[in-house]
Amino acid sequence: MGTPGARGPAGTGLPAAPQPTAAPSTVPVSSAPLPSPINPAGGQGLHAPGAVAPLPGGGCPSTAPIKVSRKGIYHLPQGDGNYTATKAIVCFATPAAAEQAGYRGIR
Repeated sequence: MGTPGARGPAGTGLPAAPQPTAAPSTVPVSSAPLPSPINPAGGQGLHAPGAVAPLPGGGCPSTAPIKVSRKGIYHLPQGDGNYTATKAIVCFATPAAAEQAGYRGIR
């Protein structure tokens, strides 16, 4: 058995675990969606109506050629100098569908 005044488990000689002195504080959590590869810039990602998964390598199928980048910006196949370099995380058939899902066009 342990000795009188031992602080840890009986007979171990180890110190007792520290006891909490106050309840942990809580941090308010926002209800806004957090950016992620599937949900960039608050968009709906692959959960959006009309969303199509990109092809391996970041391209989009011909039926949904609008590319959405990780920054939440959609790129069009014609007239967008960044289209070829953009690796899509989600694709759409129309700019309107991308905007409805929470993404924006280039400025």
